[in-house]
Amino acid sequence: MTSTCAGKNFGFLGPNGAGKTTTMRTLATLLPPSGGQATVAGHDLRREPGAVRRRIGFLGQKGAADDTATGRENRVLQGRL
Repeated sequence: MTSTCAGKNFGFLGPNGAGKTTTMRTLATLLPPSGGQATVAGHDLRREPGAVRRRIGFLGQKGAADDTATGRENRVLQGRL
C-alpha cells in the first residue's frame, strides 16, 4: 500500500492490548521488528533506521506530553525539540 502523507497528521486507534503502542514504537525504530517488513517515508525500517528517524515525528501518549497544553501545542513542541 502506498500513499502520500506529506503534511498530514494521523491517529492510531484501537482497544487496549491491540498492539497500537508496539506497532508505533516499531515503526519509529524504538523497538526492533519481530518479523515482516515495512517502509516508512520511503525507507526500509530494518536497513535504514536512521533515515526513518530523520523523516518522522513521534509523540507518545505518556511521558512526553504536557497535560496543560493542547494536542497541537504538544506536537509543535515535539517538532521543535
